[in-house]
Parts: sequence; structure tokens; C-alpha cells
Amino acid sequence: MASAYAFKRYTAFVYLTSSMAWQLVYSFICCCLDIYALRTKLDLHNPVFVWPMVITDWITGILSLAAAASSASVAIFLARDTEFCKANPHIPCDQYSLAAILALMAWSFMAASAASTTRLLASFFE
Repeated sequence: MASAYAFKRYTAFVYLTSSMAWQLVYSFICCCLDIYALRTKLDLHNPVFVWPMVITDWITGILSLAAAASSASVAIFLARDTEFCKANPHIPCDQYSLAAILALMAWSFMAASAASTTRLLASFFE
């Protein structure tokens, strides 16, 4: 996405790339924490570890949904509403559309993660 021609001209796609980069960093941090917990036999099932994950999952999910929806609307606007892509065949509108579709798919997994961590947090107080 970042290597596409005229990428920096469309703020929605810059926001999408930034949002997915943040998701990548957050997922890597969670992966490292999980590996550390497995090696040291640290129990992560307590509210001290789950609260920050719930908050970060929800923030990341909301930002990712906003980025995916805005980039999808810009892709539809460029491709269908204005026929900008037909007039400028050098701009990879198919890549923009594919990026928006994949971001919406990724958001569905983020929403499932946020829901499951919220349920895990609620189980501590039952």
C-alpha cells in the first residue's frame, strides 16, 4: 500500500497504513509477552495484565474500523462515483480496493479479540 503510486495524496489510505502498522506493533508486543509468559510460566490470567489488553484492543479496533471504512469509501468514490480510475489508469485503484477489503477482514478479527478479552475481564468479577 505504501509503495503505490500517488499514495500520499489520499489521507484515508495513509491513515489505513498507519493504523495497520500500529496493529502490527501491538500484535508483536503481545506475541513477545506470550512467549515470555510461556518460558517463565507466568500466569497472564489476572486483571493486571488483562485491563491494558482490553483497553488497547478496543482502541485499536475502533481506529482500524475507522481507517478501513474511510479507505473503502475513498476507493468507491474514486473507482465508481467519479470514474477517476478509468481516467488515470496509472493509479492502482485495485490495490486501494483490495487494501480496504483486507482491512475490513482484519478488523473483524480485532473485534473478536476485543470481545473475547472483554469477556475474560468480566469473568474475573463474577
